[in-house]
Amino acid sequence: MKIILLFSGTILLILCGCKNENNQAEYFPNKVGNNWEYRVFDSISNKSESLIVSIIGNKIINDVNSSVWLLSYTNQTDTFFVHQSQDSLIFNSNRSAKRIYFIPFSVNQVWKESYFSSSNSKVIRTEDVKVYGGNFNETFVIERSIKGNNYSLYQKIYFKPNVGIIKLYTKEYNLGPVQTKTWELIKFNL
Repeated sequence: MKIILLFSGTILLILCGCKNENNQAEYFPNKVGNNWEYRVFDSISNKSESLIVSIIGNKIINDVNSSVWLLSYTNQTDTFFVHQSQDSLIFNSNRSAKRIYFIPFSVNQVWKESYFSSSNSKVIRTEDVKVYGGNFNETFVIERSIKGNNYSLYQKIYFKPNVGIIKLYTKEYNLGPVQTKTWELIKFNL
């Protein structure tokens, strides 16, 4: 269950976003109707499945207008509420801790998530990435690690401005076998 929440939180954090004043494409797409489809491979089940991420509406939560993100896996769904406050993207869910990311990304940018005993995220470089959904130039590569009691997570996130997550690699330990998952973008509609 924790892996789904961490994956879900990550996907939402990377995909969601803001609109600039010139009405150009959003750095992090965040409009109702936007959606992304991923091929997800799980090392424990040794299977691939489809994941569809859709922005399905807006909702006022604690006096803040938030976008509603629905993550549809083969056998379950998850929902996140996302809003922007200046340069911060804030993600809330009934099942996971609040997450905050800072935009726009830049190489060597670093941030921490204070609700874990040890965490670090860093934009390490840009590179060209090829996935099922196409070729993407100058994609940000973000490394994220979290360590806690009997828990560890390592992620490599490939993010393209104005598109979202292109690829995601996750390795997680949570009192069981180490699980790796890889997501690759198949298609998107913004």
